[in-house]
Amino acid sequence: GDIIAYLYILETGNIPLLTKIASLPWGMESPLRAEVYFVNLKVFTNLKWGTRDPVAYDEYLRAVHLNGRENEDDYLRARALLQQAIARDPRFTEAYIAQAATYAVMAIDGCERPTDAWPHSSVSIRHALDPDPDLPDAHASAASFEFFFNWHWEGAEREWQRALGPGAASLHPDLLTARALQQWALGRADEALRLVRLARGLDRLSPMYTVREA
Repeated sequence: GDIIAYLYILETGNIPLLTKIASLPWGMESPLRAEVYFVNLKVFTNLKWGTRDPVAYDEYLRAVHLNGRENEDDYLRARALLQQAIARDPRFTEAYIAQAATYAVMAIDGCERPTDAWPHSSVSIRHALDPDPDLPDAHASAASFEFFFNWHWEGAEREWQRALGPGAASLHPDLLTARALQQWALGRADEALRLVRLARGLDRLSPMYTVREA
């Protein structure tokens, strides 16, 4: 039936790690699932990020979920969903950033040739920066391109300084772990650990960041 405007309390006994273990017989996907949608009725003017297309946003959310599984098949499925989202809304900046990430992780994980994947990542980053040249997530993604593909440490650091400026509080935790990996590669283990712990603090329900801290 219809849901009226009211205060609703959602109670759940879901514990992420135990839920994963309990769902082993179903291929790590629990058969008991629920979807909760939050709808904000505020009208934003001169919106430089996000999308007004609900289908594109749904495709984006599904892609982010697939990307978090960290395997080749799901990276490709995520990329296909993001391409669909971008086709629906060519100014959907978050979709471009997530698409850039699919190319970046495929290159880093050895699933695609770096010379094939990283240029596509760079193109997606440029599209994300077109409507908002100061977008922190886009500059953090550009830093990964400079670091892992161009081996340009100074260029990567410049991009990170822009990413960590005003608006840095909105940075996605995955981008902080990318920064941590870069710091670890440069021999700065203490700084890498600090960044991973910061990412874990932003998303305490994800076991991925706990594993990376360990």
